[in-house]
Amino acid sequence: MRACRLVPLTVVLLCAATAPAAQEGPSSAELAAKAAGRDRGFCLVVGETDGRLTAALASGGGFYVQGCTRDAAAVDPARRALADAGVAARASIVLREADFLPYADNLINLVVCPDFKAAGVPIAEVVRVLAPDGVAVLGNAAGVDADLAAAGVKEHAALPQPGWVRLVKPVDPGLGVWTQLKGGSDQSYVSDDTVVAPWKEIRWIGDPRWGSLYMSYAGLVTAGGRVYYKENRAADGGNEWQLVARDAWNGCELWRVRSGSIWFKTYDYTDETLTCDDQCVFLVEDKTLTARDGRTGKVQATYDPGFQPKVVTSCGKVLVASTTSRCTALDKISGKVLWGRACDSHPASADGKAWVAAAGQLEAVELDSGKSLWKRPVEGLPEKPSMTMSLTVMHKAGVVYVVSAERWKPIGQVAALDAKDGKLLWKRDGRFSHGVLPFEHEVWCLSRDPKNKEDNMAALVLDSRTGEPGRQFKIKGTVMAKCWGARATTQCILYSNGWYVNRSSGDGLSNPATRSPCGLGQYPANGLTYYMPHHCDCKVTLRGFLALSGPGERRWFADEQETGSPRLFTSAGQAPAAKAEPSDWPTYRADIRRSDSTSAALPEKLALLWSQQIGATPLTQATAAGGLIYTAEPASRRVFARDAATGEARWSFVADGRVNHPPTLDKGLCLFGTGAGSVYCLDAATGRELWRLRAAPVQKFIGVEGQFDSPWPVAGSVLVVDGVAYLSAGRSSSQSGGLWLLAVEAATGKVKWRVRGGGSGDMFVSDGKSLRHTGVFYNPADGSRLPGGKEIPGILYCTRYLNSVSVVDYMATVEPSLSYKKHIELTDGRIKGDCIAFNDKTSVAGWRYTPGTPGWNDKSKTNKYFMYAAGQASWNVFDTRQHIMGIVLTEQRAYVAGRPTSYNPRDRSELWVVSLADGKSLQVLPLEGVPTYDGLSAAGGRLYLATEDGRLCCFGPGRD
Repeated sequence: MRACRLVPLTVVLLCAATAPAAQEGPSSAELAAKAAGRDRGFCLVVGETDGRLTAALASGGGFYVQGCTRDAAAVDPARRALADAGVAARASIVLREADFLPYADNLINLVVCPDFKAAGVPIAEVVRVLAPDGVAVLGNAAGVDADLAAAGVKEHAALPQPGWVRLVKPVDPGLGVWTQLKGGSDQSYVSDDTVVAPWKEIRWIGDPRWGSLYMSYAGLVTAGGRVYYKENRAADGGNEWQLVARDAWNGCELWRVRSGSIWFKTYDYTDETLTCDDQCVFLVEDKTLTARDGRTGKVQATYDPGFQPKVVTSCGKVLVASTTSRCTALDKISGKVLWGRACDSHPASADGKAWVAAAGQLEAVELDSGKSLWKRPVEGLPEKPSMTMSLTVMHKAGVVYVVSAERWKPIGQVAALDAKDGKLLWKRDGRFSHGVLPFEHEVWCLSRDPKNKEDNMAALVLDSRTGEPGRQFKIKGTVMAKCWGARATTQCILYSNGWYVNRSSGDGLSNPATRSPCGLGQYPANGLTYYMPHHCDCKVTLRGFLALSGPGERRWFADEQETGSPRLFTSAGQAPAAKAEPSDWPTYRADIRRSDSTSAALPEKLALLWSQQIGATPLTQATAAGGLIYTAEPASRRVFARDAATGEARWSFVADGRVNHPPTLDKGLCLFGTGAGSVYCLDAATGRELWRLRAAPVQKFIGVEGQFDSPWPVAGSVLVVDGVAYLSAGRSSSQSGGLWLLAVEAATGKVKWRVRGGGSGDMFVSDGKSLRHTGVFYNPADGSRLPGGKEIPGILYCTRYLNSVSVVDYMATVEPSLSYKKHIELTDGRIKGDCIAFNDKTSVAGWRYTPGTPGWNDKSKTNKYFMYAAGQASWNVFDTRQHIMGIVLTEQRAYVAGRPTSYNPRDRSELWVVSLADGKSLQVLPLEGVPTYDGLSAAGGRLYLATEDGRLCCFGPGRD
């Protein structure tokens, strides 16, 4: 099944005063911005020539804009133009390798092409990459009527402006919504989406990469091309709920607002008041039922139903709110209470009616007036349900279902009544521990057998009007128990970790590379399956806030094995060789073990030598060699080289994707990977590009945290050993195209070997004999897997819970409210923590008391931060009041950077000098900025610190 289907487009010509057909520059930008009808999301400029149009579109601040061109010579000047215009964090330029557009389906909100005929892109390609309701503005497009018709464009009209065409891609009616925790106002857990299919491709990824147990999220709803969810974030004075809106098609964050205090308990961690329609999102915020505008997040209305609702659903012009004993209907516009009833469960509503269960009876109520249409007793339903009874009223296709069961027991009852007159159609007792899912003509009852490890999910399919069994079978495959039930679309049923069951055939298909948070599960809507970040490593290899689709319209690979191939781009010349010094810091975390330690001496007393504002967003840790210091700003895709002693700028370079880790320096070469799937090699002294290898198997872009990146990024820091660079390209071995491990000649970019890898995208670590990548050891000579699997002490890796976890994945999220109870930690085999450094004798780590840490039996220590040492030295500094963000270890001292745990902006981050022998503080320096994670490094007798506001600071010998 395809995730994007071509549907008719509405086309009108765009009118603008005397603009020539292929006009470029700010006037084209104004033209496109006006035509877009929106100011946020993804914008693509096809046929960019010099970066001016891309920069102009990005200068508005709402769109993330990418220009693509077939002219290789235009790429670097255009990128420099973005940097000069100050929009490098909101815009980028890429070289398009083929005539088609290298973007996933349904991704881009605005496509601009000033000279459509010269661009050589088919209309069908423009339509494919546009998001539903997205706009394309094409110049020099006169005479393309036949192409429009061939692409499915049935309506178009000529307006005065010659040559310019505006396309609007309508929303496919097969794309469904999910407007409340249980799917919608009918409370059925079934979406009317006909496009959702077993996931094959990644459409977009949002941050963060982790979510904490029971704490980070309270639910997700979607309608009107937006997804809304509540996220728990650390804040001054304690955690707070934030309500977030993202573009449903590409994940771009549209707005974020404070949305009430944290109130849940671990047994009540879902918010069933969160609901939405095409225009607004509704929820209870600080005890008040509130409506917010879906486009802006601004409060539109507040409501008083007479009680604090526990559940809210949206049905047409009416909100239905309920508590444990009463329900009320409210007019969305006026806020007027339309009617109220006693209830034992939240009413289902649809087709202008609501069905209310109370005192053993079910009543049909006219939604806008409260008029009683009929009332019938439900056999087997107690007049007063017990506190442990789960009772749900659902509606689908003219049938109302009353589902009841004792909590935590698989046995329950389903009663089906005719929605028109309340006549009992049938009643059945049975097992449905994983849900009752009603469809137009049938009802699926799912139950998992906890005693059976194989084929342990059973399906009983009943006729919706008679209750007679039609099919009864076991679904092939082993299903893990989860604390959320099944949900469905018209085509498939979803449950557990990535399980999809085809309703027609009954066949099960699992892609368990990801999962959703406890109690919430995945959400099928908009042709996608949405997974929110979670805390566990339950055989998961793909992390983040995910939107996943079935196979898209474009076939990206020529072979069934989805092999693809890298592509090498070379430039003339070589870099002069440079000699390494013992005090260098040539790679991320200092060495091939990733130890964050140095044998070079650093002073006991530090003073600030210089501080340079390099960027405006977080910088990576700095690396150093040859008298230069190097860092990267991921958001702007730039790498910087500065004089190590003075901070004076030497050169900067703009890459094709995010540079999330600092360059690796080797014999005069500067190597780094990008989120676009490339690895670059520059002359370390001048920043001149020597070669670029597209390590990704094909050129393709998806949405990643508000920018365009590849499904196959180069993850982490490039490892260089004996002139060979080792890297991985990909996010998960389970994704389309898989995960690739590569060895490349550092001097030339020539691929020595390329093999498929298991697990998640990660950076290589080495003990000098073998390579380690996400729990597996490889032979450096040919990439073959080495036998065994026993960990080697003295290198950086993650502890194991259910499976190995990528070090890069672990490090991506350290905020406490988003990383609670990860189950795993960083380790060197001697110590554990969320930030560590080690040498052959001693290891030092920063950590906090959460389940699994030493002393967890003392609950008074929960979430208190500490720093400790293991090995030759053993000590503990408890309740540091600083979250340790970076550690550099020398033979005698540990240098430690932290941020205040209070999250109070008046409290300052600190830099500590600590005695390695006993943990005693030798010096405390207040910092102006907040350190980036792993933002400390050292070289040439100086300490360097990268900050979240884009500063690089240098510390050296200070006065006693």
